[in-house]
Amino acid sequence: MMKKQFFGLFLVLVLMLSAFSVSASEGKNVNILVIGDSISTGYGLSSVSTESFASLLANDGGYTVNNKAVNGNTATGILTQFSSKDISESDISSADIITITCGGNDLMALLYRKTVETWNERSPEDTITVEELPLEIMNSESPKRMGLMSIALSLLNSESD
Repeated sequence: MMKKQFFGLFLVLVLMLSAFSVSASEGKNVNILVIGDSISTGYGLSSVSTESFASLLANDGGYTVNNKAVNGNTATGILTQFSSKDISESDISSADIITITCGGNDLMALLYRKTVETWNERSPEDTITVEELPLEIMNSESPKRMGLMSIALSLLNSESD
């Protein structure tokens, strides 16, 4: 539990420091490089062009934003963007601030994999794949739905320090 509290305090500190660095740069054209996943692209928002944090920085903050985020991106995906030069040295060197949102899709993939492994160990006669998991959970008629959700919740609730 102590690790979770420390991590939460660390995130608050990072957010506060990042807000300070942006406000301390007022009066100067600030270039922001946005790297990451759907959080940075604004996926699911009613108006990505006005509601995503990258567009808010550009529109309301008056900053120059270079958004290299990709929906569904993972840590490996970001590494691929660097190696394929989709994110170039020039992008990095011209940025005053770099934001990175990453990890949610990596954690979801891990949760999906562990849920499927646990299901398949418990039900070897009725196995599923990681690709089938979201479909089974979203299907209110699926006889596997509650069992899969129960496994996923138990994995999320398990504490390992």
